[in-house]
Amino acid sequence: LAREMRAGRTCHGLKEAPVEFPPTYKYSIEARKAVGNGQVKLEEMDEEGQTWAWAEHRWPSWCDRVLYLDTPQWMEDAKVQVLGYKALPLMASSDHRPVACYLSIPAKAIPEPSAKEREGGGVRCEPPFALDPYWRQRRKVARVFEVVVGIGAYATMTWEGCWILPLLFLLVVVLWFGVFM
Repeated sequence: LAREMRAGRTCHGLKEAPVEFPPTYKYSIEARKAVGNGQVKLEEMDEEGQTWAWAEHRWPSWCDRVLYLDTPQWMEDAKVQVLGYKALPLMASSDHRPVACYLSIPAKAIPEPSAKEREGGGVRCEPPFALDPYWRQRRKVARVFEVVVGIGAYATMTWEGCWILPLLFLLVVVLWFGVFM
């Protein structure tokens, strides 16, 4: 994520505090059982020398992140301050640790930028990419496709759907021969 953000390909204008906690995903079943059984105290989770049983089929990673939008560049006197960014304790019911970010956000209205400030205002003044003028039509087509696929999946992959299709076919046949014969 950090690499793609630096390259300007995603999460335009968003920031993340420095990550200074161990990976939050994916813990093994043994690690979750140890927390659930009380073998590991939650306050000792990040102590020096503490080792965790990571899941063998996944690379440990930082999947849970907190991104925030800072105040605009033209507001020099009021900036968002990061007070803390850390991983919370592992829960026995989850394979990852939640993440919390403590921010101090200025209680000040964001003023309109001047023409000079608008030039270098970033994503608040100009979108990072061109907008598709046909997005509404594309969304309608995608929604129809989504509904058709959903009905097809329901009709072929559920117990109820497997009964509904033959019954509908039988109903159509009966009505066809009843009306036209």
